[in-house]
Amino acid sequence: ATDAPFTVKTPLETKTVRVDFKKNYGQWNFIGEFKFAAGMQNSLILTNEANGNVIADAVLFVPVN
Repeated sequence: ATDAPFTVKTPLETKTVRVDFKKNYGQWNFIGEFKFAAGMQNSLILTNEANGNVIADAVLFVPVN
């Protein structure tokens, strides 16, 4: 897929970022910086609503101070 939709939901925002897997295949893809609230519902959702194959092997969350 050239438009794989990653949707991040936090109490403060919901944002969808589209990733081109054909261009960025086999590497980490930066989705953005988000403020996750402890004890609140936060999520990262990937769907197959794209123009090709959508596969994610892992998600890396990195704390930023």
